[in-house]
Amino acid sequence: MFPKDRQRERNILTADSSYTRLTVETAQALMAAGCADLNVFLPDNRRGGAVLYTAAGSEVDRPDYSRLRDHGVSMLYVRTDTLQHHSHHLEESLDKLLLSDRLEPIAKAEIAHHVGHTIAQDISLAPDSEQAMARTSRFVDEMVECVLTDQGVAEYVTHMASHHRSTASHMMIVSVLAVMLGAKVYGKDRQSLHNLGMAAMLHDLGKLALDPCLLNKPSKLAPEEMDLIYQHPIESARLTGDPTGLPPVVRRMVLQHHERVDGKGYPLGLTGDQLETGSKILSIVDTYHAITGPRPYRAPLTAVEANRVLDSLSGRQFDPGLLACWSELCATRGIKPPEEWAVHGDNHQEDELSTKHEHRVQSAPKSEHRHRAERLSCDGRIGAACVYAGRLEGLTDAPDKFAGRVQDLSRGGVCLRTDHPLFRGEVIHLLLNSQEQSVWVAGAVAWCRQQRDKTGFLCGIRFSHRVRDEHVGIKTEVEGLGNRIITP
Repeated sequence: MFPKDRQRERNILTADSSYTRLTVETAQALMAAGCADLNVFLPDNRRGGAVLYTAAGSEVDRPDYSRLRDHGVSMLYVRTDTLQHHSHHLEESLDKLLLSDRLEPIAKAEIAHHVGHTIAQDISLAPDSEQAMARTSRFVDEMVECVLTDQGVAEYVTHMASHHRSTASHMMIVSVLAVMLGAKVYGKDRQSLHNLGMAAMLHDLGKLALDPCLLNKPSKLAPEEMDLIYQHPIESARLTGDPTGLPPVVRRMVLQHHERVDGKGYPLGLTGDQLETGSKILSIVDTYHAITGPRPYRAPLTAVEANRVLDSLSGRQFDPGLLACWSELCATRGIKPPEEWAVHGDNHQEDELSTKHEHRVQSAPKSEHRHRAERLSCDGRIGAACVYAGRLEGLTDAPDKFAGRVQDLSRGGVCLRTDHPLFRGEVIHLLLNSQEQSVWVAGAVAWCRQQRDKTGFLCGIRFSHRVRDEHVGIKTEVEGLGNRIITP
């Protein structure tokens, strides 16, 4: 096929949403799953449309996939309105198709990607859906079994990483990569691998609360925009709370996937010994997939270049032992050919902060002075009784009632020292002294960071209103990140 013909073929997909493009392997898998009632179309390069190749339900004129490949055809088209029904058949038959001797590993990988991408899209639309969560759990189980019995399929999925770049596809591919690395760490511990795969499938749900223009902004992000990015792991953890019934360890991995072993990550600034092993695994594969894809302000890195960036951050952003496992996996399982290790020498651009592989931060102009309310420094000398009114359950073992120490205070809020972390959006009722009177005040957590000496956390709380004594502790919902969207 000539270049102009290929371009015209791509235009069919973008110009006519009534057709969906499938690889020959995926179309073949649909047939193998018993989905014979499917009209198959080929691109009509002369007229700029699609022409019927085989009719639905035709036993005689089924597509000859070998013949199509021999003639250089790699993509087919089906009607979009019929594909969803057949995708359900693929999902229901996935375990059998992955074990089938009739399909090549690359075809199985196409099937797995198609199913996983569809599930990730659906759970992105309804993260609190029990049905979507059950489908996700079943898919992760099937991929765990696939990795443990035949990693060839998983390897082909990883090779698709540079071709599929939607948020749903990213979550699905990161899940497969995480399970592959997890198998080297956990062995055949299926429960640990399942928890890791689930965390990876759900880790970026919080980004759905942000305007796509913000996520894809080609210029540098302003500090207030970057602040929203910093909060997306907390939003992901919120969305995977009740009623999903996920184990707390899964939600902690989701929460911690942008933390660094040196304590310079976000949202809390935890260090390596405070992080779940799965969180540190997820950090490696999430960064790998992110930097091997294009961003509005830079070209994608090759697998070799990406792994050299990861290696340069060993002991700072990534756990050295886990990163060594990743390097071994890449060298032995086809993610990165071992002979390419030293091709580009030692000159590479470091990905210093865990945010920089996705976004660039815009420095505030030197002439800009932000107004800050006058604050009373207390340096922890004043105590404050605190009661949760709205909390993200299962992320810490903090009691519903706890004591804090006031670091500083203003008319608009307070900075507290606490033994446990608080999370953005949680609602706290605080007992404060005002003119020799004790007053209950409601406030929303704005930020929280671990203290440098690891003795506790500093938490910023913005006041909202006074609370009557009889209303203290009455439950309220945690505010989602979507209520603070900034559109560039």
